[in-house]
Amino acid sequence: RLKQIEEKQLENTKRIDEIKNSPKFLEVMELKNRKIEVDSKIKELRQKALELFMPLDKAMKKYSKMDKEFLVTKYSEDPFEALVLDKDLKIIEYLKNIKNDILTLDLEEKKMERALNTIELLNPDKLKKLQEEHNIIASEQKMIRNKLVYNQMEEKVNMLKTESENLNENQKLLRKKLSELNERTVVNENELKNEIILKLKEYGREVVFKEPKVENIPEETVQEEILDQ
Repeated sequence: RLKQIEEKQLENTKRIDEIKNSPKFLEVMELKNRKIEVDSKIKELRQKALELFMPLDKAMKKYSKMDKEFLVTKYSEDPFEALVLDKDLKIIEYLKNIKNDILTLDLEEKKMERALNTIELLNPDKLKKLQEEHNIIASEQKMIRNKLVYNQMEEKVNMLKTESENLNENQKLLRKKLSELNERTVVNENELKNEIILKLKEYGREVVFKEPKVENIPEETVQEEILDQ
C-alpha cells in the first residue's frame, strides 16, 4: 500500500513537470502576466475618469434629482462606468444643461466655479479618446479571459497537486497506523511474558527469559573449515 502511494506520487510529480514545460502551460503564464498589466491599465483609466469628473460630483448629484434619466444617475454614481456605457456621449448634453441651470443647483461659490471650469475642460474629443482607450484594453482583457478559460493546463496541475497532497496525507496515516501496530505488538509480547511468569509462579516455578546467543566456535575449528574449503 505504501509503495503504491509512493509510486503514484512520483508519477504525479513527473506529470506536473511535463505539463509545466509544455507550450500550453507557458502560454497560460504569459496570459496571466499580461492580464495583470491589462487589469492595471483598466484601473488607471477608471482613476483618470474619476479625477476628471470629481469637481462635478455635487453638481451632477443635484442635477440627477432633476433629470431622472438612467445615464444621468449613472454619471452621478460612477462616472467611469457611465462613460463606458455612454456610446453617444450624451454627457455633453447633460453638461450643457448643468451649465445653464448652475444657479438653480444651490452650490457653494467655490464648487460652482470648479464645476464650470470642469465643464469647459470636458470636451467631446477628450471623452471620446478615453472611451477608445478603454475599448481597446477591454477587448484585450476579454480575449485573455477567454483564452484562460479554454486553456486547462493550470487546472490540470492544480488537480495533480491536490491529488499528491491527499496521497501524502494517506501515507502519513498509514505510517502512523503501522507504528501504532508495532507498539501494540511489543506491548502484547510483554503482557504474554508476564502472564506466563505469573502462571508458573503459581506452581512455584521461576522463569527467566534469555536472549538467544550465538554459540562460540573455537578459532581453530573455523580455520580448519576454511582450509578444507
